[in-house]
Amino acid sequence: MELDGDLDAFNLRELIEMVVYSSVTGLLEVRPNAIVAQLYFRDGLPYDAHYGDIDGIDALAAMFEQRSGLFSFRAGPTSSGQSLWGDPWELIETAEQRAASWQRIRPLIPALDLVPVFTTIDTHSISLNTHSWSLLSAIDGRRDIPAIAAASGYSLLDVCEGLVPLVAQRLIILVPCDEMPPEPAADTEQPAPGGFFERLIARALEEEAEQRRQSDPRHETRTRTSSDLRRLRDPRPSDPRHSSAPRIISDPKLTRDRQK
Repeated sequence: MELDGDLDAFNLRELIEMVVYSSVTGLLEVRPNAIVAQLYFRDGLPYDAHYGDIDGIDALAAMFEQRSGLFSFRAGPTSSGQSLWGDPWELIETAEQRAASWQRIRPLIPALDLVPVFTTIDTHSISLNTHSWSLLSAIDGRRDIPAIAAASGYSLLDVCEGLVPLVAQRLIILVPCDEMPPEPAADTEQPAPGGFFERLIARALEEEAEQRRQSDPRHETRTRTSSDLRRLRDPRPSDPRHSSAPRIISDPKLTRDRQK
């Protein structure tokens, strides 16, 4: 069995369904660009997928992202590996869902070899889901997206879905690896930058103090008035009314009694 054509005429789902119903063993290749995607079948069941350096369900999802390109199916070829398991219809559904997710992600995250770097924190505009919050500790301004996935234990798709709200709210920017400044030498002492949560708390405290100042414009006036009152209340050595020396009061009646 051999079949050649264009994805414009036959989409990938139709091709896979045709092979599954035929219960044939062979290889389906898709050439959307310079990369050749491969999907192996055994008795009609898909069991191994490759797309560049991506394998398994992620490779199948990458194939579903392609809307045009040439394809070919050849009966007979097999693969020694296995990267797909389970019901073929569930694999198709999962791959299509992932492909749709990647299509939403790529306008904000066009490549994976990018480094998320924090920008200025605006506490009034942060609105993140639990998944995005869980990624914050893995973002250090040095790791690219695959390294963050390895450090956090999430898949590449999960990491990118968590980064999308951070990018959309401009909490982070994505910098190509070759534009990152070199790391400081190991023997050079560098002050450790504050983590995200430390910076967030410091910013919140600053804003709280600023709000108190703005909501109480008479603060400085009252301070000066209180100081003035204290100066008026405190005795001054130059004022005889406030002298610490005892005062002699002249009483005419007392004087007459003493003369008698």
